[in-house]
Amino acid sequence: ATSYLKTTISRCEGPILCEAYRLSESWDMEGIEALEELSCACKVTKESRESSLRMGKAFLRIISDVFEDERVDILKNRFRTNGMTYPVVFGLACGFLEVEKDEALRAFVFSTVNGLVQSAVKLIPLGNTEAQKILMELQNEMEASTQEALVWPIDNISNFCPGFDIASIQHETLPVRLYMS
Repeated sequence: ATSYLKTTISRCEGPILCEAYRLSESWDMEGIEALEELSCACKVTKESRESSLRMGKAFLRIISDVFEDERVDILKNRFRTNGMTYPVVFGLACGFLEVEKDEALRAFVFSTVNGLVQSAVKLIPLGNTEAQKILMELQNEMEASTQEALVWPIDNISNFCPGFDIASIQHETLPVRLYMS
């Protein structure tokens, strides 16, 4: 989780979320489309890209159901075929809802780390108490990741996490898989 925070979240997904948040204020559809293309391109493996698109599509559907905003409907219709990646949808939705950007990013970071830890609970002998301890121990890293992502330039994003990518590539071809990636 620590290396994923320091690489993928701090220097890729976090800055993408921040840029989406900024674009929500200007409602620059060309910028949103370009950012979505960049977000997809940053996902090195098919599984990580598809996972982000599934999560983004589900989140956009939920936002559409609970939040009446013409912009959400436009996004849902515009990206109906391919969907949108999770960091882009999350950033746009938080911008539309006027959630403070740093708080939106903290929520995104925590939900991402929590998802990783909960997967570990199901996969290895790790109980809920141990999982909560891990989340507590990662608080400083989560905050550092948030702070770095808030200032990381979108032109400098990088998604270098080779261990994660190799595991994702191997996961695609396993005969039996425990999780959808």
